[in-house]
Amino acid sequence: MKRGVDKKLAKRTYWQSKDGSEIIMETDFDTMVWVAENYNKEGNKFPSSPKVDINILDIDNRVASVKLTVDDWIDYMHLYKNENNEWKIINVLWQYNDPAKHSSKP
Repeated sequence: MKRGVDKKLAKRTYWQSKDGSEIIMETDFDTMVWVAENYNKEGNKFPSSPKVDINILDIDNRVASVKLTVDDWIDYMHLYKNENNEWKIINVLWQYNDPAKHSSKP
């Protein structure tokens, strides 16, 4: 995660809060690194043969748009190539495949 994500990452989605209002939920670089290190420690969060589909929508010199579709969600990502010739994810807009999951309501 640390190698592929820019320190200024902005990962966003729409979300319904407990009171029913819609908010934009944002995740930053540090949170994504923590999630990558901790979310699936037991190895039971994903299917043994997960669905992963990567669709490069556009590349132009040092910028690209990519759509990642996995089992439960879709990420639309913007990447750039830095001065070290490394691709970094700078923006992500995501949603669950089931929009009803975008809620903190029980």
